[in-house]
Amino acid sequence: MNLKERKQIELDPDYPKKQKALENLLNKIKKISEPNRSILLGFHEGYSIKNGNTIGTQIKNLYVLRRITEDFKVCLSKLTAKDLEGIRINWTKQKSPHAISRDLRVLKALIKHTNQKKLVSNENLNAPAPYSTIEGKLREEQIPKPEEIAKLFSFLPSKYKAILACLYGGGLRISAARFLKRNNLDWESDGGVSLSFVSKGSINKVWIRPDLTEFIKDWFNSSTFKTPSDFLFCTNTGTPLTIAAISQAIQKAAIKAKWPAIRKCNPHI
Repeated sequence: MNLKERKQIELDPDYPKKQKALENLLNKIKKISEPNRSILLGFHEGYSIKNGNTIGTQIKNLYVLRRITEDFKVCLSKLTAKDLEGIRINWTKQKSPHAISRDLRVLKALIKHTNQKKLVSNENLNAPAPYSTIEGKLREEQIPKPEEIAKLFSFLPSKYKAILACLYGGGLRISAARFLKRNNLDWESDGGVSLSFVSKGSINKVWIRPDLTEFIKDWFNSSTFKTPSDFLFCTNTGTPLTIAAISQAIQKAAIKAKWPAIRKCNPHI
């Protein structure tokens, strides 16, 4: 096991499950008929692993390409412009713009890896606009103001103050914050704290300013779970808080803080 894998296990509690999922997926791919079997396995070794993709990204890459072989019955090394058009039309009907962009990156990487140069510039590989309608956009008046977010801290218990400090101060996704462990924190000499975490399959590190760090430090010191490998934000049994629990706590605080009804109180914003 290399250093990166050890770091992944330390930061991502689901790493062993992902490792098992990858093994299962590879076993399924080995049952696919040639030449797609060799193409997929070659792409996995020659692209995903060679480029240092995390195990989560490796799984996503293989899953996307395997579904293409099953859904469209194509040879991955001999794709045509017509194939790409059919794939794009199908995905547009079934997936969000974000998911399409993500999957197109995988498909384009495969096309480059298999040296299908004529297809690299095909228009069907262009990422869609994130939002194609005005309804998909967040209006300016819906975005909470800094002073409104600051007011939330007055209405939150210590644990949730620390969570909000991570979300607001470090830009963490709620899924990344809930899996933080005590040994993922590095207290800095400037009074801030650095958080190491896994998000969307990548290892990240962010610094949080001193005033928000105080909320994190208060909870860190008062938590009954003290071992380095304990989750920072957990239930009474030591398991990570659910997304629903975090969202509900913050939304209740917004009501108490009398946020304007137009504001979007969502931990992802």
